[in-house]
Formats: sequence, C-alpha cells, structure tokens
Amino acid sequence: MSCGCLNSETTTARNKTHGWSKAETYKTWAGMKARCNNPSEPRYVNYGGRGIGVCDEWQNSFERFLADMGERPDGKTLERLDDDRPYNAVSCTWATPTEQANDRRSNRYFTHHGATDNLTGWAARIGISHCLLSARIGRLGMSSDAAIALGPAKYGRNKKAA
Repeated sequence: MSCGCLNSETTTARNKTHGWSKAETYKTWAGMKARCNNPSEPRYVNYGGRGIGVCDEWQNSFERFLADMGERPDGKTLERLDDDRPYNAVSCTWATPTEQANDRRSNRYFTHHGATDNLTGWAARIGISHCLLSARIGRLGMSSDAAIALGPAKYGRNKKAA
C-alpha cells in the first residue's frame, strides 16, 4: 500500500530528461533544429529552405550537442564556419554578434593592394566608420579602391591630427 508518493516519484523520474530545457544552450539547440526543420519558422527559408540541415547526432540528442559544443558562453551564439554546410561538430563554433555579422552571406568584400576584407573590416583598418565608407562607395560612387585609399577624412568629425 502507498499513499501515492511512490507513483508520483516514479512518474517524475520516468519523465525527467536532461534538466536543461530552460538553459540558453538548450534554447540554442532547439532554435537550430527549428530553423532547419520547421517550414513555419520565420527563418526557415534561410536555413532548411536552402538545404541546411542538422547532423543526425545533434538532431536526435541534445546531450550529444552539449558534449560536442559545451555550454553556450555568455554573449555568444551558435555559428556555422561555412554558411553552406550543415550544423555539426566540425562546422560550428560559439561566436560573438560581431563575428556573426562579419560572416554573413550578404557581406560585400573588397580587395585593396592584395588584401581582402568586408566593408566593416576595411573601415576599421583605415580608421573610419563603416557608414562613411559605405557612403563613399554607394552614395558618392567612388570605387572601393579609391574609397579605401582616401583613408580618414581630413574634415568634419573624422578629422585626424596630422
């Protein structure tokens, strides 16, 4: 005979999984799967809709994802090192928002004197805002070589001491 506690305890133990369902790492894993598998997920078109999938090990096991990636560090998100590859232990890392932004497919890359970088990277290299460099190339119609070679403006807010 039991007061019902044993039934409650065995049901709880049977239904307990990993205990991570409220953790950011678990939410990242669930979001990754949704982007790749759920056509009603708003970002599906850029992931599953492009053929990006999740490896079988991660698809079927949060514990395997956690073992491969570790806990999600504060301020970082899951990034694929190659935007055309699936999510798996070889192609993924934890990255900052800046690192993620620099790896977008929509970035434009420019080569100047044999070095290649995106707009934000070139702006940082020459000491101006990416908005100014973008305006030089887009609104002012300068070639990327000319816009980069000009360097910091010699007037206004971006004036540098000589």
